[in-house]
Formats: sequence, C-alpha cells, structure tokens
Amino acid sequence: MLLKLHRISPADVRAVMEQFEALDLDGSGSLDHQDVLLARAAAKAKRRDRRRRLGAVPGTGAGNGSKGGAASGGADGVKSSNGFSEEAVV
Repeated sequence: MLLKLHRISPADVRAVMEQFEALDLDGSGSLDHQDVLLARAAAKAKRRDRRRRLGAVPGTGAGNGSKGGAASGGADGVKSSNGFSEEAVV
C-alpha cells in the first residue's frame, strides 16, 4: 500500500526486509521474544569481541573512547526507551 501511494521506495522496503531477516534468527517469519533475546546476545558477543581486538577492558571504557563503557550509555551500549541497546534492535 505504501509503495502504491509512493510514500516509500522499493529501496526502503528492501532495507526493512533485510533488517527483519537479520533479526528473525530462527527463520520463523515472525519476530518474537526469543528472536530479541538471540539478537541481544549476538550484539553483546560482537561488542565483547570488538573490545578484545582493541585490547579494552570490559566495563572500564578503556580502548573505546568513552568514559564508563556500555553501563553509562557509551557509544556501544546506548539504551533506547524500551531498555534494549540500539545495536541489538537495529
């Protein structure tokens, strides 16, 4: 409907579908609580691996240019109003 009304472009639809597929980790075709938990765990592991590669110590903010790291809302742990980190939901 939005495409027919020219409110969004086909590229917008593709971007949303790609994001949906990235979040639908179990391939069920719907997003549920388990998908969100899996996405959060994957994002947390990705941040942990990135910190290890940079030689940072988790929780100190060392090596990532922030003061306080994810716990204080650093760049890698920004919380949205629903309590999820942006990386996990985006």
